[in-house]
Amino acid sequence: MLTSITHLRFLSIILYSIITLSLNACGDTEESEFTDNSMLEAPEIYLQNCSVCHGEFGEGKNGRALNTPHIDEMTDGQLFTMIYEGIGTVMPSFRSSLTTEQIVDVVRYIRTFRD
Repeated sequence: MLTSITHLRFLSIILYSIITLSLNACGDTEESEFTDNSMLEAPEIYLQNCSVCHGEFGEGKNGRALNTPHIDEMTDGQLFTMIYEGIGTVMPSFRSSLTTEQIVDVVRYIRTFRD
């Protein structure tokens, strides 16, 4: 059972994610990806935390490929939750090592693998 503080933190993360992703959808996301300083850091965050398992360009290694159609079928919220919470023993949670904003940026960066 979630404590009230944990519950509030989880709700604030979800709310932040929804707002951030909604704002990105309203503007010219292609331009914002290159002018937003946090987005410029996303490739480095991905390389440091994800590429060991998912490959430098999402091609997959001992983790699932991220440059395939199954990722296109997932919502940004689903990808965020998988990164934030982890997946059982297969993929670790990044809730304590990445900020919410960094996870949102990594989700946006993963989407570029199919462009």
